[in-house]
Amino acid sequence: MPQLFFSVERPVADELARRAAAENLSLSQYLARLVREQIQTEWPDGYLSAVIGCCADDPLREPPDEAPDEVELQSPRQAPGVQA
Repeated sequence: MPQLFFSVERPVADELARRAAAENLSLSQYLARLVREQIQTEWPDGYLSAVIGCCADDPLREPPDEAPDEVELQSPRQAPGVQA
């Protein structure tokens, strides 16, 4: 497997190491995951099956061609005993 080398400022390296440790990954594993996520060209496994049909219970409808009538604004309900 090819190995890559690059340099970053100390604060960046420290933050990357902190994030890797928080996910129980080596710095190398963490960086490899970040790179794979950035160059991913396909949908993640299971993504399409999770989203296709997700609106089946509430089907989308095309809006009507004519403009809707003006909506009358109603004032918010006031709490009992509160005067405007």
